[in-house]
Amino acid sequence: MLTVTNLSHNFGSYWALKNCTFSLNKGEFLFLTGSSGAGKTTLLRLLYASLPVMRGSATVAGYNLKSLPARKIPDLRRQVSVVFQDFKILPYRTVYQNIAMALEVRGFSKVHIDRRVRAVVRGLGLESRINMMCGELSGGEQQRVAVARSVVVNPKILLADEPTGNLDEELAARMIGIFKQFHMHGTTVVLATHSSDIVRMHPEARQLRLEHGKIVAANWRGAEIFSDSIAEVHS
Repeated sequence: MLTVTNLSHNFGSYWALKNCTFSLNKGEFLFLTGSSGAGKTTLLRLLYASLPVMRGSATVAGYNLKSLPARKIPDLRRQVSVVFQDFKILPYRTVYQNIAMALEVRGFSKVHIDRRVRAVVRGLGLESRINMMCGELSGGEQQRVAVARSVVVNPKILLADEPTGNLDEELAARMIGIFKQFHMHGTTVVLATHSSDIVRMHPEARQLRLEHGKIVAANWRGAEIFSDSIAEVHS
């Protein structure tokens, strides 16, 4: 479902990722950990084709990202949903409209859209906000709308960049529960987080830690841990 091989990426002379190699099967759940600047967001952006693959390779939901033409990127993004750090919701549309939009562009019927939107809203505790403009919501509520919009389409792969960062402990646990539900139904989940508490609560999940763009720890054989025997990337 997702394979990364010797994936590296630089911004000028700065290497944000260095020789990252790992793979995930359908329905696996991965916590991507590491401090700010470790390379988590860069990795997610590469997997979503927001950044070009320049060195190494990556295959996501059957798409080879290194050879993926620009015209095919929308096809990839119908299979891969993303929860962004900055939400990317539309402030002058309601909660319902923001979530429904993800289904409307895929051509679903109004009945299907209404059923799916209301189910996800209920799961994330947004019923009382469903007709509010998103610009009137708190940061935590906007984050939940962003998650709802991403999961409502039942993606094959779900990428989430610090989705619990603006939430209290109870809401964070509820949101992880939503991700886990989709995971149990076959969605592959990659969730970047700073929260060691969340990771400890789910020891059964895959775990991968980045430091300075390198994979330095993993708890399964599908990842290659960076060591002195792996050559450093040079510009």
